[in-house]
Amino acid sequence: MAACGVFPVTAALHGGDVTRRVLQSLRAVFGVPGTQIVERAGAAKTTAPFAVLVITGGVEQQVLDAWHERQALVPGEPLLLLTHPEENSLPAALEVLARVQRDGGRGHIVMLGPDNAHHEFDTAVHALAVWHGLRRARVGMIGAPSEWLVASVPAPEALRRRWGPTLVEVSLPDVMERFEDNIEAPIAVPVRLAARPGAHSPHPADVETAARFEPVLRAVAGERHLDAVAVRCFDLISEAHTSGCLALSSLNDRGIIAGCEGDVASTIAML
Repeated sequence: MAACGVFPVTAALHGGDVTRRVLQSLRAVFGVPGTQIVERAGAAKTTAPFAVLVITGGVEQQVLDAWHERQALVPGEPLLLLTHPEENSLPAALEVLARVQRDGGRGHIVMLGPDNAHHEFDTAVHALAVWHGLRRARVGMIGAPSEWLVASVPAPEALRRRWGPTLVEVSLPDVMERFEDNIEAPIAVPVRLAARPGAHSPHPADVETAARFEPVLRAVAGERHLDAVAVRCFDLISEAHTSGCLALSSLNDRGIIAGCEGDVASTIAML
């Protein structure tokens, strides 16, 4: 499970005994590696998911204060509210969530019961970990998107605001020049084509030519610290007389997300 900072909030009226009792009852959930109980929102890691454990009612303002503190450090992060079946925990969380949503924020409530504690908590933390991963992601747009993609190319600002990744523009002519310089170089990784025999099977030399685009893209991704690339690959057909399909497939196999036609939306979806 992904790491997560958990901030327990209890009304002063109840004291520490209730906090200790509830934490003890949920030790199976919070006792796993990676989960850290923190004394305030600002003490939690900003690169990992964060949750507020609503131990009692009467803490609504405290939870909102914690949310505002966290938002100053991690803007836009959805608020994960953890509740349990006692001490008016759920009603307090519902009140907080209503206020967060009214203020334009997003949040989610997880009830930590005896039957679903692990699954629900793990699922919610995983979703937040994905949010953090997207927020850190850098997506290289190698060349302009293909002209027929009239609804699949969000503006960089909208992409960053809605989904999180940063869009990095990379010159396609520069990449094509590197490909042409690499056209006679040995292929770093042997290329094997598992194709059905027949008249339409590609010639091995054509496969090797297409394969030489992969190390070029991989080098660009490494130099620009890219987690994914969206490539205007049809220009390879018209200008270099080869296909980008083999290179993009190989990049995906290596863990570098690669989309074709400069389709930013589908590339983000694969992230």
